[in-house]
Amino acid sequence: MMRNASIIGLLLLGACATTQAPQIARGGDEPVLRAIAPGGLKSGSCGALLWTRGVSGDPALIFRSNAAEGAEVNFNGVLVPLALREGRGVSIYGQQLEQTFVPLAEDAPKITIHVEAETGPSFDGGVYTRNARITLARDDGWEVVTPVAGVIGCSR
Repeated sequence: MMRNASIIGLLLLGACATTQAPQIARGGDEPVLRAIAPGGLKSGSCGALLWTRGVSGDPALIFRSNAAEGAEVNFNGVLVPLALREGRGVSIYGQQLEQTFVPLAEDAPKITIHVEAETGPSFDGGVYTRNARITLARDDGWEVVTPVAGVIGCSR
């Protein structure tokens, strides 16, 4: 019994001596969607607003889309206006349930934003989203999927 305890102790000591926390290479520019300025849609326009949970646990608006004007996200601290590249599925209040956006400006970060959602309960002038997510992809292969909740509708 004592011999087994000694062997286990040596194994644990050896494991402690050789085990290090894994080092993760970080380039300093990981793809991160940050909160955009709070606010709804312009009066009389239709679109989508999507939130996720911020670090503090509070909702953070990270995507705003206007059916007539395109969309916007905050990518790594830079507000990036987006143009709709492709839309599929049912159109609700001018928003299709699956959409792909790319930056408007050629000098903007090379990202693609893909939004997918299902409709949930409705309210006067819109619907809530459910099972929604935003996929952020960069040309270099980075991809981040963020669960979101929000609304699709029209502002009065």
